[in-house]
Amino acid sequence: MRKAVKLETVDVSQYDAIFIPGGLAPLVDMADAPLIKKVVKETYERGAVVGAVCHGPVSLLNVKLSDGSYLVNGKNISSFTTEEEDGYARADVPFDLQTALTEQGAIYHTVDPWQPFSITDGNLVTGQNPASGKGVGEKMVKLLEA
Repeated sequence: MRKAVKLETVDVSQYDAIFIPGGLAPLVDMADAPLIKKVVKETYERGAVVGAVCHGPVSLLNVKLSDGSYLVNGKNISSFTTEEEDGYARADVPFDLQTALTEQGAIYHTVDPWQPFSITDGNLVTGQNPASGKGVGEKMVKLLEA
C-alpha cells in the first residue's frame, strides 16, 4: 500500500495476471470506468489471467472484446449473488451484479450464500463472495503455472 501507484501509470502488459477484489465501492467505481474496461479487455485478449472475487467481477461488466461481444457472454462466471446482496447491503448498491452479468450473457454459477465458490473459464477466474478469495487465488496460480 505504501508504494501504490495510479493505474494510468502502470504498463499492465508487463503482468501475467490481474486481480480485482470485491467490496461495495467497485459497484460504483468500476461498472463503467473506461480505464478498467481497457485494462481488463487487453489483459484478457492477450491471454493473461484475469481474476475477480465478490463484487470485483463488476470489472468484467460492459467490457467489449475486439469482436464487439461482451467478455462475459457465454463465460462461466460467479460473483456476489442476488441472494447474498438481499441479506447484506441491498440498499447500498446501485444495481444487482448477478442480474447485470447474466443480462450480458454470463453463464452464472452459485452455491449457498456465504459459502466458498470459485470457477475458471479459460483465463478467467471468478469467485462468489469473500470466502471465495482463497479459491480464486489458487486457481489463478494454477493457470499461471500451466
